Order: sequence, then C-alpha cells, then structure tokens
Amino acid sequence: MEKYSRVFLNDVPRQFPFTFPLKSIGSYPGDFSPHENGTKRIIRFRFPQDQYELALRLSAPAGKLEQSINGELCRVAFPHVILKCPGDYYTLNSPYEALHSLCLTYHAEIFQPVLERHFAAGSFIWEVELNPHVMMLVKKLQEDMVRSRHYAVADRLDITAFMLVEELLLQRLASGRRSEVRHPVVEEIASYLQLNCRNRIDLNSLIKSHGISSSTFFRQWKSCFNETPANYVNRLRIEEACRLLRESSCSISEISEQLGFTSVSYFCASFRKQCGCSPAAWKKQTIS
Repeated sequence: MEKYSRVFLNDVPRQFPFTFPLKSIGSYPGDFSPHENGTKRIIRFRFPQDQYELALRLSAPAGKLEQSINGELCRVAFPHVILKCPGDYYTLNSPYEALHSLCLTYHAEIFQPVLERHFAAGSFIWEVELNPHVMMLVKKLQEDMVRSRHYAVADRLDITAFMLVEELLLQRLASGRRSEVRHPVVEEIASYLQLNCRNRIDLNSLIKSHGISSSTFFRQWKSCFNETPANYVNRLRIEEACRLLRESSCSISEISEQLGFTSVSYFCASFRKQCGCSPAAWKKQTIS
C-alpha cells in the first residue's frame, strides 16, 4: 500500500456474528523521506472516548520515538505495540507520518473485556517480535483491506485482526516472564504426553531419547509443574474420560481400555479421586 489508508467497517454487513468486530483498520507503510528539512514535528492529540486502538508500530526512520502518554515520557524501541485508550492524551516528538504501522480500532464496550482481563497490571506499550506468524497476519490484513466491502471479507478481517491481537498479547505476557527459566525439553515432553495420553508411555525411554538424564528431567519438570508426570498423564486421561462419558455411548470398561488403564477398578478409583464420584454417577449427573 503506497500511502496511509483507513477502512471503516461500521456499516459493512457481517455474515456471521463475531465477539470482536473491528470498527476500523488503518495501515501506513512509512515515508522515510526527509520531513520539514529534518526538523521534528510535535503532534498532540486526545484519543476518542468511544474506542480503543491497538497500534503495531513496525519501524521508524530513527529507530526510536519520543512520546508521552498523559504527560509521562515513554521510550521504547521498534517494533512495538501501543494500546490507545479512551480519553488518553498523547504527545509525539517525531515525524509521525514516518511510522510504519498497522492500527486496529474497536468500539470501547467491545474491547473492554480484553482490557479487564489482560491489562490489570503492566504497561500499555511493549516491544514485540515480528516473527513469521505476525508478519503473515499483517500481510493478510493489508491485502484484505482493499477488498473490505466484498462479500464476507469484513468477517475475515475481524477474525484475522483478533488473531493478531492474541499473538501480540501473548508476546506481552511472555515479556513479563523473561526472568523465568524455560526448559524446552520438558515442554516438548509435556506436549508429547498430552498428545499420547491414551497410549502406554515408557517415560524413561522418552527422557533418554531427548538426551538428558532422568534426574535433570525430573528437577526441571518440578520447576514447571505442580504434579508428577504420572499424575499429569492420569489427569489428562480422566479429562478425556469425562468427554467420552458425555459425548459417546461407550461403556465404562470400553473407556477404561481406550485410555490405557490397567483395569476398570483402577480407572474408577482414579476417576473418583479426581472428580469426587464414580464414572457412572458423573455421567448421570451430567446428562440429567
């Protein structure tokens, strides 16, 4: 897109209801030519009371932006995200038009639940990584903007935009946990256990295949989980048993066998320990 453009979607009909419909979407590729002979331009504005805007700022000529929010000076590197809130006052000491950015705007009452859930603490501006998933979503939004009034394109814009919002919020959550130690092998094994919880798993062989000792694995696992690997798998199996009891016509013995329990009595005992009643009683309560 060669110049700044904003698409307003209020009056564009949707084919399906979506919890977070866009109010508008704007894109600016950045103008890196000298602005006013290189002099700074001070821009001040108050954000409208009826909306929130999530702005993904990908880059700027100087690689930095001097700005203040409600009088408080903020310095942040590019790329970054800023959540603009109703009534907040912004000052930018930079050639604003040179920002390479994508802006997603939502009605205040629609975005308020997201704010309450994810912004109880922490900054409203944070650095992000432009990984392939983020850039794929940005490209898709920019491509669909020019066709926003075509059939069902507004629906796709709504969904793609919120996928981008989720990714940026996940990065915000991760940025607040950088001091925590990650254990990639533990995460990989936990994912394997979740995908294969129905099967009988040789945990020692699984650990060995990942090239670490059992003592190292269990020490790292303990720092990530409040339960042992065996209890983790058992809990996943009981959760799957609940789904099968609710959604299938399988008998209790069939479910026990499908989920890899050594006996029906052990399955029932495990189920009662986690759910507080027998599988038969749970199914009766759920269906009735």
